[in-house]
Amino acid sequence: MQTQDLVDDFLAHLKARNMKPKTLLWYADLRRFAVACPELPLTPEPIERFLGGLECSDDTKFAYWRRLRALYQFARQRRRITRNPMTAVSRPQRLHKVPPTMEECELRDLVAAASSARDREMVLLTIDNGMRAAELAGLQWVHIRGNYIKVALKMREKYIPISDERRRALLKLRENSNGEYVFVNNRGDPLTPNGVYQVFRRLMDKAGIAGPKLGPHRVRHAIARGMIMQGADMATVQYTLGHSSINSTRVYTQLTPPDVIKKHARYSMAKVVASPLQGAMFEDEVVEAAEAIIAARRSGDNV
Repeated sequence: MQTQDLVDDFLAHLKARNMKPKTLLWYADLRRFAVACPELPLTPEPIERFLGGLECSDDTKFAYWRRLRALYQFARQRRRITRNPMTAVSRPQRLHKVPPTMEECELRDLVAAASSARDREMVLLTIDNGMRAAELAGLQWVHIRGNYIKVALKMREKYIPISDERRRALLKLRENSNGEYVFVNNRGDPLTPNGVYQVFRRLMDKAGIAGPKLGPHRVRHAIARGMIMQGADMATVQYTLGHSSINSTRVYTQLTPPDVIKKHARYSMAKVVASPLQGAMFEDEVVEAAEAIIAARRSGDNV
């Protein structure tokens, strides 16, 4: 079987499932595998040689492994192959990194860097509920409904909570708007997702916030982490950020070492165990007994 034929069929399958253009583009990189292995490998060794020959980062190599796993699963489901060689190809090792986030002072600097009401409300709304760039770009006034925002995604709808302060600020912003979209450019046209990203990148550069990932997605990381630090449960964070899988939320909510230190100082079990002992030290009977011992020692020293 020609590898390129299988890749083409797989991409057509993904397109028929209404996968996003970015997803299709990501899987289209399988054509590199088709060039390296024109005849579809049916044993793990050629696949491992392909992965081992890639001159790229560990994350990129892991991404190729994921693409190949999906490709061979498709081939097995469609009965193009009788055995899946990817079951014998081990997952490439990679360093698990804490996603880039932002400290409270950086979030304040980001807000201060916004010189226009539009940019300021865009930043504060993202800090309020972690809206994505595409959600900000597609936000219309009719979507703001009391204490939540209705967001229409490609395959589902979701409701994002919004604080009273942000709702009132947005309604005040509407006084100077004649269109249906909340965030527009200088010509009055709605911002594109890339336009939203560029606004955030410009403000982050102005605020002196270093990379990587200078966009609203980095703010989402900070919001998830901040909600966990303030005691929110994982399900609430998942719903607020709009994750279909809680595994995605776990990636966002990884704490930094300073976060762990703060949590440890607050929830250390040593405090819980030691607190009854500390309390006993101040009981009247204990204090009186200690004073009697000290007095006896002093009288003995004076003899």
